[in-house]
Amino acid sequence: EGIPLTPLEAMACQVPILVGSEDGSIEAVSEGINGFIIDPKNESQLVQCLMNILTDQELHQRLVEGTGLVANSFSYESFLEKHRDFYTECGAIRL
Repeated sequence: EGIPLTPLEAMACQVPILVGSEDGSIEAVSEGINGFIIDPKNESQLVQCLMNILTDQELHQRLVEGTGLVANSFSYESFLEKHRDFYTECGAIRL
C-alpha cells in the first residue's frame, strides 16, 4: 500500500522513527541512520530500541541528523525531479 505519511511527517519534524516490518513504512527507514525497523509483535525489541534512543545521546543525535537526509528524498521536489527525469529518459517529454 505504499508508504504511510506518519513516518515521513515525523522525519520532517526531525523525529527518529521506529516502524513495523510489515508494511511500506520500511521504505522510509535507513536502519540506524534515521530510525529502526522492528517486529511489531516483539515488545522487548520495541522497548530496547526506545531505551537506546532515549539514553544514548550520540545515537539520538545521529538519528535526528539522518531524518533530514532521508526525508528530503521523499519531498515533493524530489518526486517531481525523479518523474521528470524518467519521462525525459524514455522520450515522453523533451525539455
